[in-house]
Amino acid sequence: MKKLISMLVCLSAAAGLINTTYAEADITASASYNYEEQALSVTGTCGTSSEQAVMLYVLPERDNISDVSDTNPPSVTEITLSDMNGGYSSRILLPEQMKSGMYSVFAYSKTSNTSDSFLYLGRATSDLTESINAASSADEIKSALETADIGLSEAEVSEISYMLKFRRPNGGFKDTDSFAKELLTEKALYDIRNGDDTEKALFKYQSALTSKSGNVMYDCYAVYETLTDSAKALFAQLFAKTKIDAATDVAKTLAETAVLAAVQSAKDWLELKNAILGTDYSGNEVSNAFEIINPNTNNYSKLNTPEKVFHQMFDEKSSISLFSDIQTRFEAIAKTLYDKQQESGKDNSTGSSSGGGSGSGYTSSATNGNNENSGTTVFADIEGHWAKAPILKLYEKKIVSGYPDNTYRPENAVTRAEFIAMTVNAFNITGNEDMQFVDVDSGAWYAHVMSKAVSAGVVAGYEDGTVKPENLITREDAAVILYRVIKSRCTLPKNEKKFADIDKCSEYAQEAVTIMAAAGIINGMDKNHFMPKENTTRAQIAVLLMNAADYSAAH
Repeated sequence: MKKLISMLVCLSAAAGLINTTYAEADITASASYNYEEQALSVTGTCGTSSEQAVMLYVLPERDNISDVSDTNPPSVTEITLSDMNGGYSSRILLPEQMKSGMYSVFAYSKTSNTSDSFLYLGRATSDLTESINAASSADEIKSALETADIGLSEAEVSEISYMLKFRRPNGGFKDTDSFAKELLTEKALYDIRNGDDTEKALFKYQSALTSKSGNVMYDCYAVYETLTDSAKALFAQLFAKTKIDAATDVAKTLAETAVLAAVQSAKDWLELKNAILGTDYSGNEVSNAFEIINPNTNNYSKLNTPEKVFHQMFDEKSSISLFSDIQTRFEAIAKTLYDKQQESGKDNSTGSSSGGGSGSGYTSSATNGNNENSGTTVFADIEGHWAKAPILKLYEKKIVSGYPDNTYRPENAVTRAEFIAMTVNAFNITGNEDMQFVDVDSGAWYAHVMSKAVSAGVVAGYEDGTVKPENLITREDAAVILYRVIKSRCTLPKNEKKFADIDKCSEYAQEAVTIMAAAGIINGMDKNHFMPKENTTRAQIAVLLMNAADYSAAH
């Protein structure tokens, strides 16, 4: 035993793991004691590889893992291996002499660690539960907890006794497992209300503070760990005002509070969008916030420019005081925008080749009657818009056109075909017009410009022979296409401008993005982020093409 502990401690220390870190992502652990089977169950994931060693230590909750030694061994030490999917599971029989109390399970892989807490009530599992169920007052519950001596402080016992009396189900707890989960929940709430490390409490009692309703998992820690510092401070304020009654689903309430804090503390529309969708600046999912909000997305999913929902929500942020307001405002704004989109679509009776109202139908001279602005040089919807000047300049050059209702619709997203058509037109790109692609009908308005672009090496297409003309073009792909055009015509700077999220760019796009940024052709968005996976708008395309044309002319 001595040799084994020494080996495990050395291995953990060598990996820098003997500490109190609790926010590691590579390994997860969920611990629960099954009172019917009288066994501790620890399950989790450890990466995606099979046969990774996972070391498990069980210690009294108040003990520090750094104090483990030959003379102060853990209550239990266990080694298990992950399966072919990276999951692991261990069923542990606790020692006969192990005392009742609050315990922590620390799980270690080669590169990271995590922990979870559980309540162990000893072999006589039913005694305390029966005492709690029979108690007629909080004082009697307090006396029962003190007699059980489960490792709670006097202050913890006093507050938890009151909450157990308050939240005890009618007829009492049905079994020891349900009582143990409620006691852990109350201990977590006590730590959150009285402690100075909310994140640690949410992590430590993650299992007890997680619930599932339908397909929605209410996991507060998963949302909380993504919050900004200001949002975390707001979470504490919001939760302090939250009423917890007998019918409250604590896990659901905590998760909703975390989402509300993220929304209310958003500093701009993009931060609000990320908070609601549960994504980071590059569109990677970091929490299930959108599932927790659970809005009706029928109208939102049909919008040409869904970002407008978040623009308006940010403008109306002061009206969002409750979690339910997020869903209400999201659905109402999406419906209003979709109704306007439908009404606008009636004016454009000839339709749009892209199906998205983005102004498709460009020919090599941009004179397709379906989408031309009939000679009007000022669009009704760009007055005061930040991209007005480049939009008008490109219109005068017949590179872009508008809609029959004299609008340009600058915030509409742009398809690949539309962007490629504008690029071919702006730079007079020539090439074979008769190339065939598996996803381009020979009669499509964009067939010849796609052929020109591919034959000229401006567009590479995909390995399956497609060019995906109807897909909305991302910011990184727009940068790559223009980079190829400019690189073939003039000298670009050797130095590179790095965005904070450059690692979120696809590998094939990183060179184009950094060099084009150094040349001043492309710009970042909020907080020095390029947001490569975001769709590109008609306004952004106008500025991008204008910058590229100016740079090409000057070099």
